[in-house]
Amino acid sequence: MSHSMVARSHGFGRFLRTSITICGLLCWLIVVRAVHSQGPSTDTDATSEAGLRRAQRDFLAALDRGDRRAIAESWTAEGTYLDANGQTSNARELVQKMFTGDKPIRPLIHTTDDKTRFLTDGVAIEEGRCALLGADRSDGNGRSAESGGTEGCFVAVWMKQDGKWRLAKLIEVTGGGNAASGSNGGQKLSQLEPLIGHWTGNADKLSMQITARWNSDKTFLRRDVTASQDGRKVFEGTQEIGWDPISQSIKSWNFNSDGGHSEGTWDLDGTAWIVVTTGVSPDGQPNSNTQLFKFRGRDTLEWKRTASRLGSQTLPDLTISLKRQSDAP
Repeated sequence: MSHSMVARSHGFGRFLRTSITICGLLCWLIVVRAVHSQGPSTDTDATSEAGLRRAQRDFLAALDRGDRRAIAESWTAEGTYLDANGQTSNARELVQKMFTGDKPIRPLIHTTDDKTRFLTDGVAIEEGRCALLGADRSDGNGRSAESGGTEGCFVAVWMKQDGKWRLAKLIEVTGGGNAASGSNGGQKLSQLEPLIGHWTGNADKLSMQITARWNSDKTFLRRDVTASQDGRKVFEGTQEIGWDPISQSIKSWNFNSDGGHSEGTWDLDGTAWIVVTTGVSPDGQPNSNTQLFKFRGRDTLEWKRTASRLGSQTLPDLTISLKRQSDAP
């Protein structure tokens, strides 16, 4: 079920004296306002949800009073913000540069399709659409002028650290429809359409389930992955695949339920996708691998992971044949 609202921010204008895009800045506020406006979740325990909502309210309060320290503390130390231009910044470092102005601009915000999913009781993924309908700018005499609007989508990752929910990553894409930040990006992303659906596969004692679906604007393809061994879940993660305007390529951002995360670059070679991935494990060890997705007919997809490393350790190759169980996720 989608949710919508119009909100006015009283402390958010301080951000607009930096070089970051308006829609990107907008998402910093939307990411907390959107989830807070939702009704009770049915797929997570009440304790995790209550703690996340409390963290969101604290973040809003810090924004409204311009508390630089509190805003920075709302992010993990390694938390990153990826704006619509493909620029990645450390969120805490960015916050230190943001509070230089004293004349607030109050955006009128409209959000839709705001959804939060808990991978575990300590990792949550939020995604949604946002629109900046206009910004009221005070001219110093009590009057205001309204600026133009813009639209976008966002994906946010919340993680619980030391008992407190913090933002770990925020990805933002401007532009509505299925343009994916430009017609070329939209055309490239459309090549991922064969991945849509629910897939299952087995290798030795490992059983894998993958569900792939578009977001509402077709700017991100989301893949939810679960792996089990001997009937016990050993892995759960979410992958968001979208267009990167800086590298002019398709990229993926992977978030695991144990707190590990990684990024991958996708290249299409005939009927096979080659994905080169680098990331970090929950304990800080670097990891990397190359993945191959090759179609063997419409409903059979071979997935191979090779050249895998975790720290200084080389991991064995893994190949699984996936069967499409349904077109709809």
